[in-house]
Amino acid sequence: MLENTKYEKDIKDKHQKEENNINEVDNNIKILDVDMTLHLSGTPYRILMGSEFEKEDIISFCQFSDIVEEQEKWNNENILNPENTYII
Repeated sequence: MLENTKYEKDIKDKHQKEENNINEVDNNIKILDVDMTLHLSGTPYRILMGSEFEKEDIISFCQFSDIVEEQEKWNNENILNPENTYII
């Protein structure tokens, strides 16, 4: 239904621009002179199942729920702790 419409062209142009921006950023990152890089992934299974990294290269595997639990624990120990005189 949207075939051959201005809307379809706008969407294609937008995605092409985004792809070009991603490629430009990727190329700029590759020229950085660094000893190490930190790779973060919203989908750790891609990292684990792919061939980009060896198991020895992966130093941490955290679920989002682990991060939330640790944040709550920290809040309880530091911010919500009535004995903490630094928080008013």
